[in-house]
Amino acid sequence: MDNSGKQKIFLGIIFLAILALLLSLSGNIPKAFAQTTNQTNVSVEVGTTAQITVWPTNMTWWNVYPGTVGGLKYLTIKNTGSTNISTIYGYADTLTSEPDNPIPIGSANSYSSGGVLVFKKNATASHYYTDRLEWNITTPTGVGTTNCANAVAWGYYRNGTSGAADYLWCLNNGSVINTTGGCNSTGTTFYIETDADIGGTSTRTPDISGGSVSAQASWGIFSGITSGALNGNCIAASRDCTKIMIYRFDKRTNPNFAACTQLESLRDSKLTPGDQFPIQLDVWVPQGMPAGWMAASWLTIEAGS
Repeated sequence: MDNSGKQKIFLGIIFLAILALLLSLSGNIPKAFAQTTNQTNVSVEVGTTAQITVWPTNMTWWNVYPGTVGGLKYLTIKNTGSTNISTIYGYADTLTSEPDNPIPIGSANSYSSGGVLVFKKNATASHYYTDRLEWNITTPTGVGTTNCANAVAWGYYRNGTSGAADYLWCLNNGSVINTTGGCNSTGTTFYIETDADIGGTSTRTPDISGGSVSAQASWGIFSGITSGALNGNCIAASRDCTKIMIYRFDKRTNPNFAACTQLESLRDSKLTPGDQFPIQLDVWVPQGMPAGWMAASWLTIEAGS
């Protein structure tokens, strides 16, 4: 290559260098990986709703013999809503699935499965019935008259746990049974025997008082059982004195079973959204039950904040 060719190449390199310098000063050099950043604020408001989910949706106990228990099962309650839950209670539909006195009928299907269902809200708690009905019977022989001289109804609490036993109770109505009064009226009294029945007067003289009655529209509510086989239970006596209902966690206000002062929630602390807890269920089948399937019952769990 002659000197003129070398000069042209040299001048070209100088030209390109000057051009690159000018472009860099003007900020117009293209960048291969140009990058920019932007942000968008996102906000979500969760609506307020109280909701629980309970599972399993079906529980079955097979072949439970009279005077024994069926065995523990677990029910899980989860807060699937968006607000804290502070009270949880439960009840069975025994009043509708056992509408009549089943004793003279002699059929298992006349008894409600809800009537033998018990709650145990945690490992250290006692068992309590969801809603158990006990019906009146013919006055037994050899009954004492200390507290039940004017009794209008007699019956047995049939304990279905191991070592099953029957405990005699009586009702004295506070006023004449009519459209406004009866065993739901002021002055009604309830007594239950301390000792299991063995047929003599010593075990047929009910001595544990249910305390003062809370007179409600259809039921007389007793909250005073603090000892004996029904210790801690609420007792509701029907207006017509034909039956009592035993419960602990039924806070319905229609009928007003919530009038019992010994009512208890199934959980002692608040249940926050997304949290869950188990309760234990069992069945206590008393002696003297007909063989066969008892009437199916719906268990309802309700919660409030």
